[in-house]
Amino acid sequence: MPSTPSLLLTAALLSLAAAGPLAAQERLNCASASGTIDAASRSRLATFIASRLEDVGSTNVPARVDEARAALLEPLNCPDVSESFRRAFAELAESRLASLAAADDVHQAVAALMVAGACGVPQSAEVVMRPALDEQRPPAIRFAAAQAYQRMIAQLATDPVPERRQDAAVAAERAIGPALTTEQHPLVASALLDALLEGEREFDLVYPRTLVLVAGGIETIRQRGVPRRASEDDAAEWARTLTRAIARLQQPMLNPQMASEIDRDQSVLIAGAAADGLAFVRDRLKSLPLDDAEHDALRTLVEVAEPTLGLAHRALTNDPPAGDRPLLAAFDEAIEDGGGGPFQTKLSLDWTRGVLTRPPFDFPVDRFD
Repeated sequence: MPSTPSLLLTAALLSLAAAGPLAAQERLNCASASGTIDAASRSRLATFIASRLEDVGSTNVPARVDEARAALLEPLNCPDVSESFRRAFAELAESRLASLAAADDVHQAVAALMVAGACGVPQSAEVVMRPALDEQRPPAIRFAAAQAYQRMIAQLATDPVPERRQDAAVAAERAIGPALTTEQHPLVASALLDALLEGEREFDLVYPRTLVLVAGGIETIRQRGVPRRASEDDAAEWARTLTRAIARLQQPMLNPQMASEIDRDQSVLIAGAAADGLAFVRDRLKSLPLDDAEHDALRTLVEVAEPTLGLAHRALTNDPPAGDRPLLAAFDEAIEDGGGGPFQTKLSLDWTRGVLTRPPFDFPVDRFD
């Protein structure tokens, strides 16, 4: 597996809006992207795409690839880019983007995935982006594919046609749900969760389905034994990934209008996800002592997961959580004592072997072991 720094370097590459000078004869401006597509403009677009994708695929020099990628993204990044332009672009580029996304060269594959995501066309996503999530592909490419799905959903967030928004969310869910069950790299898992949660902007449309997938992803991460196998660096990154995901699940529970839309089953899922986060902490405390980065990441995870669990409990029972002191205090005690016993005991008595095994939660007794 490539090191975390190498993946972070690729992540930084993904954030670039442009790289290097753009050849004047190879540019499409925003005026071209905002209008309708007639035969003449489609022909010019086809020539532009073919030329620039040829540049992407004909060199292994990163700067050259980045220059061509920036030129391809320029019209797609225009604030008034039209839906007809994006669809024409995707249709004309799809076949070549798919072959480049499957390339062994990381820069070529990342460039193709960024362009596919910017097109915002779910049909192309299925052809170009979904295969790049395969667990056999390098982590940097899987990361780029996850970010491409997030870009696609964001691109369509303000689309006036609900069916197109829904198509984007469903395409992302269909690809990302299975990918989360096998993903081994914390930064890729984080990007996958971010892509799913991008759809939360359309709360009433996609949130229930998204919630199931996010909660399932959190459960899978813990049940695969990640806490026991991870290095210190990866464990800290996994903890940060879980924290961000659980925090996003908590957000609608803090909003009275959104909270009223959360039903019993969804509250149970949120409780399970928060408890999985706390079980992750419990398992990592068996590896004491912790370095500073992992300690801080785990403590923050407790700070987010414990109140999330309490909110779900209150939503279902109208009662405050049981227990005489917060789990955070037990975490600090475990660190001070040099053993995970205080945290494990309190988590078990208050939650995983107590409240959560009884109605209205009814989790199996061994669910969080």
